[in-house]
Amino acid sequence: MPGSNGMIGKRRNFPARGSAAAGLLAAVLGASALWSGSFQGGEQSVLPASVKNAGRAGITSASNELNMSAGEVGVSTFSSASYELHSGFMRLVSAPGAITSLTALQGPSQNQVTLRWTAPGADGAIGAAAAYLIRYRLSGPITTWTDFDSAFVFTDTITPQGPGLQEVRTITDLSAGPTHYFTVVAVDSSSARSHFSNAVNAWTFGPPDLTPPSSVSDLTALTGSLDGQVILNWTAPGDDQMSGALNAGNYRVHASTVDFAYFSSTHGVQEFGAADYDIDFSSTGVVPGEKAGLAAEGLNPGTTYFFGVISRDDSLNWSFYKKGDLNQLSSAPALDLPLPAPSSPEASQVNESSITVSWTNPGPPAAADDRDAYRLYVATYEFVSSTDAAVNLSSTSLHPLSSAATVQLEINATYFFGVTAVDSGTVTPGLHGVPLESPMSTVFSTSTLARRPEASTATQVDITSITVSWGPNGNPL
Repeated sequence: MPGSNGMIGKRRNFPARGSAAAGLLAAVLGASALWSGSFQGGEQSVLPASVKNAGRAGITSASNELNMSAGEVGVSTFSSASYELHSGFMRLVSAPGAITSLTALQGPSQNQVTLRWTAPGADGAIGAAAAYLIRYRLSGPITTWTDFDSAFVFTDTITPQGPGLQEVRTITDLSAGPTHYFTVVAVDSSSARSHFSNAVNAWTFGPPDLTPPSSVSDLTALTGSLDGQVILNWTAPGDDQMSGALNAGNYRVHASTVDFAYFSSTHGVQEFGAADYDIDFSSTGVVPGEKAGLAAEGLNPGTTYFFGVISRDDSLNWSFYKKGDLNQLSSAPALDLPLPAPSSPEASQVNESSITVSWTNPGPPAAADDRDAYRLYVATYEFVSSTDAAVNLSSTSLHPLSSAATVQLEINATYFFGVTAVDSGTVTPGLHGVPLESPMSTVFSTSTLARRPEASTATQVDITSITVSWGPNGNPL
């Protein structure tokens, strides 16, 4: 019927049921060509689902033309907008069912992949297929017949088993390493193809990788810009010596306070010195010959460290480090910076002979917190540095204290105060550096209190005035 999802077949001069000619028609078309009924009545639709054509050439047009590739033509012709099926015979051929259970795994040997799938039937789920077409490529799944026709062909002959049985085939002579994408198509005895199988992929393994990355031969160490920091630089090795990118690998940097000539992955962390340590980090995407580096932080400020670097590829092959005549610049002292000066010093308590000064401690350094103590300086004039004349160290307060008192001061006298911060010189036990003192804080002044005068008496009384006298009680006159 026009507009329906089928082909219009007008019955013209078909033999009546039960006649000898009708029997001949059934014999020519076969049961698979009649589907759910023969052509009967004035018109009969042949639906697309009835013709298993594997998605290659199908029933098309507004009234669903039955393409020539769907079968073999007898005397039939196609005509008119509705594509009438004139008298004659056509044998429709259905294709094997598509494979939906395909799996791919690494094969038993190098450069192999093993495929497994459930065998389809030659006609849907009936009968065995005549052959399989196996295709593969490296650029992605095979989703079109153009992809299929341009893909690599697996040429071994495979005799299909009956529907539902397990098929296994190992694909050999593949490229080592990359991912391969596979599809399998079943073919029947009339050369009708199924649709593509489900898309699968697998990667192959090649010969074992026993070649380590190249040893670093140009390691340099420079004092960094942060407290306790050393900057390291070297030329990146490859996956196999200087060949291939170093992917999914690892760098290991060894730091020691004791000079060493050789270092490998089998050395213990503290084999050279008690303060030794290792730094491990990823080497993914490293291109051989490019510059690589690391900022080693948290070192004891002012201490000299000796370094070595080794690398590992994705097959767990480690390089080794040898100082020799090559890596002669692989040591440097960790930077030791003085702390910032304390801020906001002020008098928090004032008495007759003592003044307590409070301040705000500086923040911790970025790499190594070596805040150790705070020094309170005092003078009777406005000074700039602790080395100025007549500037005295009043007291030392250990971190994190932030106040100190100056005692035994003159009564009712003006004093000037400043505070400095001192680092420890030793962050790591057993290592020693030089303690550094910060610049002077802002200098401020304040005065001690005067004592209460001694008892006062009226020494002279007049009509309009009274003279009072008292003792100074130690206050300056």
